[in-house]
Amino acid sequence: MGIELKLHRTKEGNPTITAMGDKLAFCLDRPTVIQPSEIIKVQTTTIIKVPQGYLLTIVTAPELYNKAGEVFPACLTIDASSNEQALEIPIRNSSRNQLNLMQGNLIAFGYISKIEDIQIGSLKTEQGNVVQPEKSRPQKKQDGNIKFELT
Repeated sequence: MGIELKLHRTKEGNPTITAMGDKLAFCLDRPTVIQPSEIIKVQTTTIIKVPQGYLLTIVTAPELYNKAGEVFPACLTIDASSNEQALEIPIRNSSRNQLNLMQGNLIAFGYISKIEDIQIGSLKTEQGNVVQPEKSRPQKKQDGNIKFELT
């Protein structure tokens, strides 16, 4: 089954998103250097519109771990209600060495999932106890007065 994702380029640039069978590949459009302990946000210059009933999950590519040894994993999710803004993929170099990435290096994968509303019937613990889901509780109305005590 194929679905259509709508991509909108916010400005000209090299393509950074390609379809690879059942997933999307996000690649760098220019060489990038990430210093030790630095976090960067890779700009894709693309807005992705996900159809109603689907979820796009974007995770850091395992190839980055091979290059840096330690890259803090990122996970982003986009659905039909997500804001329309250019996608940014965070990468954190948590190693002690500079990370040199070249144009075309794979940085993340995107996976599409079909979502539907479900009701959780019960949960079973390792000991075999069954935990029934709680009925939704009415939210307590806040009076807006917040009190702080200093001791």
